[in-house]
Amino acid sequence: MSQKIGLRRDRHILRFGLFEADLETGELWRRGLTVPLQEQPWQVLSVLLDRGGGLVTRDELTRSLWPEGHHVDAEHGLNAAVNKLRDALGDSAANPRFIETVRRRGYRFLAPVHASRPSEGSRGRELLAALPFESAGGEADLEDFADGLTEEMMTRLGGLAPQRLAVIARTSVQQFKGRAPTADRLGEELGVDHVLQGVVRRSGERVRVSAQLVATADQTLLWAESYEHPLTDVFTLQRQITEDVAGSLARALLGEPVAAPSEPLPAPAARRKLLEGLRLFNERTQDSLAQALVHFRRAVEADPGYAAAHAALAGAHNMAVEYGLLAPQQGFSRARTAAEHALGLAPGLAEAHAELAFLRHRWDWDWDGAEAAYDRALELNSNLASVHRNRAEFLSQMGRHVEALEGVRQARRLDPLSRIVGAVEGWLLYHARRFEEAAEVARRICELDPRFPVAAFVLGRARLQQGRSEEAVEACRRAVELSGGSPFTLAGLGVACAASDRRQEAQVVLAQLTSPGRSAPETAPSPFLPAKVHLHLGGRAKALDLLEEACETRSSWMVDLGVDPELDPLRPERRFRRLLARMRLPG
Repeated sequence: MSQKIGLRRDRHILRFGLFEADLETGELWRRGLTVPLQEQPWQVLSVLLDRGGGLVTRDELTRSLWPEGHHVDAEHGLNAAVNKLRDALGDSAANPRFIETVRRRGYRFLAPVHASRPSEGSRGRELLAALPFESAGGEADLEDFADGLTEEMMTRLGGLAPQRLAVIARTSVQQFKGRAPTADRLGEELGVDHVLQGVVRRSGERVRVSAQLVATADQTLLWAESYEHPLTDVFTLQRQITEDVAGSLARALLGEPVAAPSEPLPAPAARRKLLEGLRLFNERTQDSLAQALVHFRRAVEADPGYAAAHAALAGAHNMAVEYGLLAPQQGFSRARTAAEHALGLAPGLAEAHAELAFLRHRWDWDWDGAEAAYDRALELNSNLASVHRNRAEFLSQMGRHVEALEGVRQARRLDPLSRIVGAVEGWLLYHARRFEEAAEVARRICELDPRFPVAAFVLGRARLQQGRSEEAVEACRRAVELSGGSPFTLAGLGVACAASDRRQEAQVVLAQLTSPGRSAPETAPSPFLPAKVHLHLGGRAKALDLLEEACETRSSWMVDLGVDPELDPLRPERRFRRLLARMRLPG
């Protein structure tokens, strides 16, 4: 007999779509009702969930189902178990929502998975998607008002009660702007418990905002309200409506009131520049990053007291070093100044703490300080997918691959449709020597967005390690083209060409890597990058010389020294081991 969910939040629950799986008891629920599932289909599901979207081969599943190897027809038995699982989930092999068949190889779990690991006595974190507010009428100024209201709402809700309410990041929910899938469909795509939707309408010189909160499990309307105000001071009005909605949601979801924010409203021009800068920042090309820097600077100029703009400026300077737009000393120094200024204005701003963590990680090489700063940022706001992602990269470089992959998957739960989070997950799998999974993750991102350079870069690296050199070179060339020739993509192409016996092309890339930068003519790219090309051209001594130079100049890429598979031929070398010891990195 079907029964309602009991006190399941006291155990380890994995949520995907409308389903919840209890890994301790082996139970599966859909919309609160038990889904009968036999032992072998359940075992298939648990392995797929544990892999977090990575490829699980048929051999791995067979060994999991029959560890002793005793089965007269394992092929037929595995097919039967997968089919029974698909039936239980209402899934289809031809049009999968949950289980994708990778022909001749295995299976992959497609849906975002959200883990609930509440502390004792806690009811766990609810997961909310605040969709972009829609404007009725198509007027440009009303559209701007709706966009500003959405941004204000997401910022406010993200900091409302981070330990109890997780909010999906803007990069994922923005993809639903202009389309309105049903709440249960959103639950499946984003793995959320609740959806906030809103519409903005004009009535003469007044604006009317309607908002509603819907439970994705059964599409129950939990709360709805309308607000009507004169359309005068737009930004004060957005703040007022945001506070009304936040207060109502806090009572509906958390059962308690919330305090109003203490930070002042930013200048309208500053907020516009910040939002445009964030959009460009997420494109991850040299040109878009350079433009983002300009927008963030103008945001700070328009409102010097805008702490969030200073934190964003710090992040852009940090990333400008990685992309070869600024010399490390120059870029990281500016980033530190901006982050410290942000903390002077708002000591509890998690984003500013996160940028200082990045500096301690990439520039100071203060591993204990970096981890403490990342943890402090997440303590202040655990809803920041970017902080989970950067912290996961740090853990990977420390050789803590299991923790790193769990961290990036937490970022994916908060930002399930993010291209950069997906690409970083592939990068961390690559560092963990799980090359097949890394390639599959990167390939999926490339399919979703063929113009995203970081995914092409990761795919090229993984394909090379798989011995698929032609595909590696092709992916690396695409990454260089899409990124605008960023140094790290050039280095990837150089290594792929050298390893594929395209020595002449590798030499051309090497010349580009060692020439002054287009945007930072006073500096050439980090010696770490050409070192890898020299290594794969047979110049081991030259590669070691350049790595020692990179250590002396504190190249931020040196944090990859302990885990980069392309440096594996150097690991037996005494000079290489001395570098690892000097930096206190794993070998």
